[in-house]
Amino acid sequence: MRGAPKKVIKSRWEKIGFSLLKLINPSDWNLSFRFIVIPAIIILLMVLLIWAFFSRSMSHLTREHLTQRLELTGVWLDSQISEKFRLVEFQSARLSEDQNLVNLFNEQDQTGTYSYLRSGLDPVKQTQGFSSLDICVYLDPEEFSPGAGWNCPVRDRILRPFLEQAWTVRETGHEKYVDSYGLSRIMVFPVLDRMETVGVFAVRLGLGPLAASLDRPRGTTLALVVHNEYHSNLAPWLVQTGFGSWTAYDSRHGSVNLPSKDLSIDNHISLEKNQSFLLHSYLNSQGQPVGGVVVGLDHSLITSHNQAYTRYLTLIVLTLGLAVILTLYINLVKVKNFLSKLKRMIIASHSNDFSDRFETDPIHCLDVMSCHNEECPVYENPSLVCYLETGSEAISPEWRDTCIFLNKYESCSACPVYALKKGDELDEMRNVINTMMRLWSIFLDRSGRLLSQVLRSEGSTYHVPSLDDVATRMEQMAKLTTFSHDIRGVYQKEEVYEQLENVFQEVFKIDHYILFEVNQSQNRMTPVVESHPESSLCKTDVLISPEICRAKRMSEEVSSANNPALCPHFNCDHSRYVRYCIPLVMGGQVGTVFSFLVPRSEWHWRREQVIILRKYMEETAPILTTLRLLDLTREQSLRDPLTHCQNRRFLDEFIKQYEPLSIREEKTIGFLMADLDYFKQVNDQYGHQAGDAMLKQVVSIIRDGIRSSDLLIRYGGEEFLILLPQVEPGMSEAVAEKIRVLVEQFNFETIAGITIKKTISLGVAEFPHDADTMYKAIKFSDVALYEAKKTGRNRVVRFKKEMWTTEEY
Repeated sequence: MRGAPKKVIKSRWEKIGFSLLKLINPSDWNLSFRFIVIPAIIILLMVLLIWAFFSRSMSHLTREHLTQRLELTGVWLDSQISEKFRLVEFQSARLSEDQNLVNLFNEQDQTGTYSYLRSGLDPVKQTQGFSSLDICVYLDPEEFSPGAGWNCPVRDRILRPFLEQAWTVRETGHEKYVDSYGLSRIMVFPVLDRMETVGVFAVRLGLGPLAASLDRPRGTTLALVVHNEYHSNLAPWLVQTGFGSWTAYDSRHGSVNLPSKDLSIDNHISLEKNQSFLLHSYLNSQGQPVGGVVVGLDHSLITSHNQAYTRYLTLIVLTLGLAVILTLYINLVKVKNFLSKLKRMIIASHSNDFSDRFETDPIHCLDVMSCHNEECPVYENPSLVCYLETGSEAISPEWRDTCIFLNKYESCSACPVYALKKGDELDEMRNVINTMMRLWSIFLDRSGRLLSQVLRSEGSTYHVPSLDDVATRMEQMAKLTTFSHDIRGVYQKEEVYEQLENVFQEVFKIDHYILFEVNQSQNRMTPVVESHPESSLCKTDVLISPEICRAKRMSEEVSSANNPALCPHFNCDHSRYVRYCIPLVMGGQVGTVFSFLVPRSEWHWRREQVIILRKYMEETAPILTTLRLLDLTREQSLRDPLTHCQNRRFLDEFIKQYEPLSIREEKTIGFLMADLDYFKQVNDQYGHQAGDAMLKQVVSIIRDGIRSSDLLIRYGGEEFLILLPQVEPGMSEAVAEKIRVLVEQFNFETIAGITIKKTISLGVAEFPHDADTMYKAIKFSDVALYEAKKTGRNRVVRFKKEMWTTEEY
């Protein structure tokens, strides 16, 4: 009992796994999933995609809009500050050229000079809001030391380089820096009298009060920032936190710390959910950032509007999607009912029951048109009327173009019957299925009659076959066609036998069989395919004397089903098996005999396979006949008719196939070129018949001296080439010497009974040691043979490189 819950859990997980597999495989989906779930998923994905696309587009547009506004605000801020700076610079430059100011500097009146400058810059300070404008006066370059100047809070380490430059170079200078009053800009002006510097004064402007005095655009805020290097310069009461106060930023980390906000120094612009910021930075004369103004923009209203638009669009798409799904569901119910009815009809048709039909409201041609054509099938049998059975769109080709009104309307689409009925596809399919059921019944009836003729069972009780019967026969014929196609491309008859054996085992499931090849010229029957060689189906008498085989002798099929004693050479248990023999006639004579056993309990249905099996055998007859003729012709063309050795044509084919294999496997091949010494004297003294007899004896001697795997080729006249595949070092010469000794010791007999002695000379070469191709190795063995002839005959000579001096061979 304890194991039961685990089994239940395992079963549940298996069900979940099967369900997931069905979801992954589209072929396992049902109609509800296809028409409801899948569209719902697609619509949901579309909603998500539309929402993502619209949100991204709105975000992108909003970003572009806010970026543009921030940039315009930055341009506005820069122009406003630059304009105010230019006013001060312009007024200060005018004062530097004022003669009264020059006189005061000449008089070294520091108090008067300062008062005069204050009174000259007060109008600008009053009108432009420069509450932080300060003035420094320097009358002598020696007074640039620390603590010099008048009412100027600027540190001398910042001012001194500009003061010196203004005094010596007589040019105006300016710099941005941070002091205790925040980010400021200082401008230095030299005062000249007759091209001589009589004094210098500096004007300081604070950025904070200036930015605060600007009329900012609606929804815009400003925050003042300084670089953290200069943060210690600020007065303690200026160092605060909170938007709008002075704070510090670090250029090395690239951020400005504001309330819950870090601004990037690289792109200067940062967009948040409800606020966006632009950093307008200021650099000193060395190009280093010293501070700036952060412009803030509130865009919460724009964001809320965009979110509302996105929600409305999503709601509209969801509503449309639900409407689509509802429409699909209504149509799905209709399609399911149609398919359920169709399923019942198809199942019934499998059992030859075609009584069930779809309920339709057919339109009869006789009701629409006054048709009195007695040849029209509708006129003869109005129950067969279906508009799809007339004209070029008829399902049944037998009834196409038979309507008398077809010439009048030219096509079915113009026919009134077609026009009245066309519309609902399901109604059209009902009519089509009804017609198909009727045609199906006709097809099965015709197929049954044709099968009864093929099976030679016309006299037996006829019955309409089932679809399984027709499918089985069609499958058998298809396999037969494939087999017929496959054996057309075979090269040897052994391939045909191999394919037949596969048919016996895989197609017909025969366990005990034997296939004989009949050689009429030698009067022999040789088993070429046998399932159990240890227990032959035929007695040995048949192999010794094929004429006692009834199937071969009578050229007719033999069966032990009804008469076990019909053939006395059957070697089987007739109580358990039925023996059957099929002879195959080729060229007017029996070429093969196929004999097999079938369990007697299976014979009632197995005997129908004999017809198909006979067809397989008949398909092989012309192929085997052709291959036998080709084998005979090929054998004759590749052998010397006198000595029955291989000839030079065989050598060419052999080298073409064997040379790449030997190179790949790194084999050493020995070539022996042999030639009888003074063979012409035999022909001149004893005649050519004696010479032919001697050549046959030489062939026999050479075969005794070589391996069965070695090749003996008659190269020409009394010259023979021996090819030794895969030899060891020195083996070729040893074989050549063995042949030479055998020939020298042999007593050759002529036709006249005279015994003579003969010797033989041999040249030896090896591939690839002596030559890089086999043809060159053959030539070199011939060169070595020539050397053997030249040096006295009756000897073996191995090829050496000095024997061949020319490049061509």
